[in-house]
Amino acid sequence: MWLLLGVIIVFILMLSSHRRYHQIVPPQLLRMTGLGDGQKNQENPAVASLKSDSVDEAAVVQNAPAVIKYQQNANAKAQQAPEAPKAPEAPKAPPPNNDTPLSIGELTTELTRRLAHPSTNRVVVYDQPCASTGVVVVVVVVVVVVVVVVVVVVVVVVVVVVVVVVVVVVVIVVVVIVVVVVVLDLVVVVAAAVVVVVVVVVVVAAAVLPD
Repeated sequence: MWLLLGVIIVFILMLSSHRRYHQIVPPQLLRMTGLGDGQKNQENPAVASLKSDSVDEAAVVQNAPAVIKYQQNANAKAQQAPEAPKAPEAPKAPPPNNDTPLSIGELTTELTRRLAHPSTNRVVVYDQPCASTGVVVVVVVVVVVVVVVVVVVVVVVVVVVVVVVVVVVVVIVVVVIVVVVVVLDLVVVVAAAVVVVVVVVVVVAAAVLPD
């Protein structure tokens, strides 16, 4: 019985560690961006010289093709028409509210769907148990305590009944022996009475006491 009670308590503890799942930021927003898509190699020293206040003539002469290309690009950019202002983006729908705990069935369905579609958002685990799990734990604990109390009461009642029966039998036998010895004074009768008493006590004990 105690082994079964221990198994039930372990199962309750495992059930109470039931955890809920919900979505987090999509993984594409967590990627490392480094220096960004606009990363470029180190700029040509001649072009850097043109951008500064003091022009390095030797660098400009040595790197004339790069200087010409830089100037052409600058002129082309200056002649480009200004870009039209972009239309404002439509407001995005708010993310779903994932604070509601999931039941066992909903959790199983959600995990099955995510395993079938690995491209969906990742899940994160929290150690907060569901409210329904706490109610189940309380009910199971109360039931176990009531069962244990009932079993203890039944055992105590059985022991008390056995003790009372044995005491009554012993008293009756003693009274009979006293009467026989005082009134009849017969040794054989006394010996027979003792044998009968022993037999009666053994039979009663075997019938009443558990194995």
